[in-house]
Amino acid sequence: MGNFAEMLEADVGHLLSVDEFGESIWYYPVDSPGTGLQITAVVHRHNRQEEPGSYRTLDTEKLTVTCRNTTGTGIANPQTGDAIRLATEPVNTRWAFAECPNADPNLRVLTFIRTSTARAGERPRVR
Repeated sequence: MGNFAEMLEADVGHLLSVDEFGESIWYYPVDSPGTGLQITAVVHRHNRQEEPGSYRTLDTEKLTVTCRNTTGTGIANPQTGDAIRLATEPVNTRWAFAECPNADPNLRVLTFIRTSTARAGERPRVR
């Protein structure tokens, strides 16, 4: 049966299965402007965060995407400037590539963000 670490690793592999839990997304590599590639990935949505500042408040949303580490069916070489769009979002929506905290020969885990200004001006918002 194996030790606990081996069992946990096997379970995580099933939970991150692109084939079983994946959804369709569009990947837009920075080196191929105007073209998108439809791929399947497991998408984890995180809670929105407001980042208050002196003169503005930024609203940041984050996605963690697990996909194949291949060219053509996944994201093999993520770069600054790459973007994704969820298939259910409008065509002009983009999530910017932020980081790649993990990559192995088969799967790649990537972080994408979308930031917008929730408030801008000279007076802080009263809550």
